[in-house]
Amino acid sequence: MAYWINQAGNSNRANWRQFYCDTDADVQNLPTAVSDGIAQEKDTASRHKCSVGSVAISLETSNTFILNSNNKWIKQTQPINIGDGGASDNLSNEVVEFGLS
Repeated sequence: MAYWINQAGNSNRANWRQFYCDTDADVQNLPTAVSDGIAQEKDTASRHKCSVGSVAISLETSNTFILNSNNKWIKQTQPINIGDGGASDNLSNEVVEFGLS
């Protein structure tokens, strides 16, 4: 079980992150805008706070999660375009219990 940063920062949000996770359960270990994530062995970067709008992708299920303004990782139920560091409009989502408020 692990997570790591694929992409970091953009011109609008320096702390924006795109994470890859081995499993959906790993999302609960990710950082939020107000708290660091669970430290992993020899990882000095992935656990640090990230901005609202950061994205996590589960390699196990291809589920995508976005960090909302309540510091919750929200599972998206429609595909998103993250090529430019932002999500597309008109998304459906499912609230999950990952993250701290």
